[in-house]
Amino acid sequence: MAYPVVIRRIADVHSILLNNPQILNHVPLHGVFASKNAGDALDRQALQEAEETVDNLRSAHRLLPALITDDILQSSKIRLQAMQSAHAAHDFQQAPDLAGLHALIQNNHDAVINRLDQIDRRLAQQSAYMRNTRIINKNRSQPTAPVTPLVKHFPDDGHALAEPLRPPAVMQAMLQNYQPNGAVGTIPPNFNSNVDNYTNLDILKLIIFYNDDFGIAVDDALHERKPRPVP
Repeated sequence: MAYPVVIRRIADVHSILLNNPQILNHVPLHGVFASKNAGDALDRQALQEAEETVDNLRSAHRLLPALITDDILQSSKIRLQAMQSAHAAHDFQQAPDLAGLHALIQNNHDAVINRLDQIDRRLAQQSAYMRNTRIINKNRSQPTAPVTPLVKHFPDDGHALAEPLRPPAVMQAMLQNYQPNGAVGTIPPNFNSNVDNYTNLDILKLIIFYNDDFGIAVDDALHERKPRPVP
């Protein structure tokens, strides 16, 4: 029997582990580089090593929490579950047909990938939050320098947030046609650092891009809205 799907390396999911001296120089953590290809024979030694990797990362998490995060530890557990599922299907299912076995492992694999994607998204948001903290400190400490835009922190767009704040002078179509589709960690296209020149439309576009209303209220005047998106 073989692994029916690819079981990725933990380091592929968390790139901070790649080429990291603290990992490379500590052999017990090399399990983050282990992987299995679809079609590889079931390997009980690899299964045991996956269990040891969880234990080793748990110990490292206590010593190096900034490097071995909760998400990395969780990924190691999920990877172990994926390997255990393949071995369990082989050891305990009664003569499973190949299609049924593949479906069982594929469903588990899909759940693992979905969980890893969720972890990736959360890490991207955490990274954006930390970058924005530095940007805010820079903007406030250098008031005469051109403002640096915040990076996008929330996924998706903010059309639903912008519409209630749209004054009559801004046509609805102007907002509906604005589709920046920004990814977390990016800045608005054609960002204008001259906050004093912002119009209501400019501010509403920033709300759409960031998916954040920045605490702007419906009855706020333009001069009150201007500084909110660029603290």
